[in-house]
Amino acid sequence: MTHKTGNGLLLTVLLAGMFVNLLNVSIINVMLPTIMGQFNVAASTAGWLSTGFLLVTGIVIAVVPLLAKNLQYKTLFIAAMVALVVGSSVCALSPTFVVLLVGRLVQAVGYGILLPLSMMLVLAITPRERLGASMGVLGIAMMLAPAIGPTLAGVMITITTWRVLFWAMAAVGLVVALAAVVCFTYRNPIVRTKPDVPGIILVAIGLSAILYGASTAGTSGWASPIVLTGLIGGVALLAAFVVVELHSSHPLLDLRVFTNGVFSSTVALTMILQMAFYGGLILMPLYFQNVQGFSGLKTGLLLLPGSVLIGVVGIFSGKLYDRIGIKPLAITGTLIMAGAACFLARLTPGTSYLCSLVTYTVFAFGVAIVTTPITTAAFATVTPARHADASTLQNMLRQVAGAIGTAVLISTMSTSAGSATAQGLTPVMAANHGIATAFVLTIVLCLGTALASAFLKGKRARRQAPMYETAVRSGVCGVEGSSR
Repeated sequence: MTHKTGNGLLLTVLLAGMFVNLLNVSIINVMLPTIMGQFNVAASTAGWLSTGFLLVTGIVIAVVPLLAKNLQYKTLFIAAMVALVVGSSVCALSPTFVVLLVGRLVQAVGYGILLPLSMMLVLAITPRERLGASMGVLGIAMMLAPAIGPTLAGVMITITTWRVLFWAMAAVGLVVALAAVVCFTYRNPIVRTKPDVPGIILVAIGLSAILYGASTAGTSGWASPIVLTGLIGGVALLAAFVVVELHSSHPLLDLRVFTNGVFSSTVALTMILQMAFYGGLILMPLYFQNVQGFSGLKTGLLLLPGSVLIGVVGIFSGKLYDRIGIKPLAITGTLIMAGAACFLARLTPGTSYLCSLVTYTVFAFGVAIVTTPITTAAFATVTPARHADASTLQNMLRQVAGAIGTAVLISTMSTSAGSATAQGLTPVMAANHGIATAFVLTIVLCLGTALASAFLKGKRARRQAPMYETAVRSGVCGVEGSSR
């Protein structure tokens, strides 16, 4: 088997693993009403299926670089899939809500491993001048699964029970794990590293506090004591983490990667873009259901074309990045998003669903143009030795940006809708006013990203062998079964 064929199979297995894990993340919100009724729990309690998942994911992401230096990527990938299989099986069999939550947290361990590991692996086996194309393929899973998940969950709950969905996740996860045993031929260099215990404790608690504070701000309000405690305490702990890491002889994360200007600037823009993207991801379902009165299933079907477009166009935008670089794609994509958001902010209860659908699809097209290139550009000038740290840091910050973006949009929408209700508007018109106001914030984020993108540095990637081939030639790593 040639390296090229082996890498193709490996990317296929990786794509399948990412897809099923992201699918698993996106199905839970549709299940919540049914789960609340079956286990007789309040919405605040059921919300821990999402909040707890988010917290565990953030903690696990932080320790992946340490695991990646001491273990084979293959071992970590299979462990992630086993966590999905075990967690999904526990969820499917759960007799109580507590057992269901435990299964969900086990799933989060696998998801937390796979998020940075997937990028680390793509970076390791892909020549730099083809990195955009490979990231585009990975983007299929990252964009399509969250879009298909709610629709699939809506259909399945209509014809069967939510437990069948978890059994399906377990079955697919098992198949992917078995395929990885055969197809995962890449061997990464092992660099035995001592665990940075103070760093692990600080980043785990600090990141969890920020994620929890941000995730509850949308419903509890930014002035809530628990929100302020989480955000302020989390920032303080992460500041202490930075100090500890910069003075540690074996840091958990090499924060010096931020001295790379290209990496720092593109990660910052990725965070803003993540918040802007959530404008469409969160607000459009609310518009279709609360303003237009559509069912969850119909809403999912209406959003599906735009989400599929994100996955398909992402492949081509990745290839374009390999040819022309980041700046033109970032500016074009964010301006398209801003233009579409201007129309989305003007939606009313009387707007035809076709007009709403086309406008959201245009917004999704803008997202597709910029997402893969800006993610790829973040790693274009990072040395292979820092790929694990860069991938982990980017994913951590994206998690934080997603949580904060969601909270800001929800709180903006709720405040605006509350003011409209106080002025005598009907519930539907008040909801529409709140969503429109939140879309104005999305416009600001898109235009800000477009303006900042004009200052990005980054040209077409030069030809460079992937870390995989370099390591094979130096005898550090290779294909399983090959001589060393």
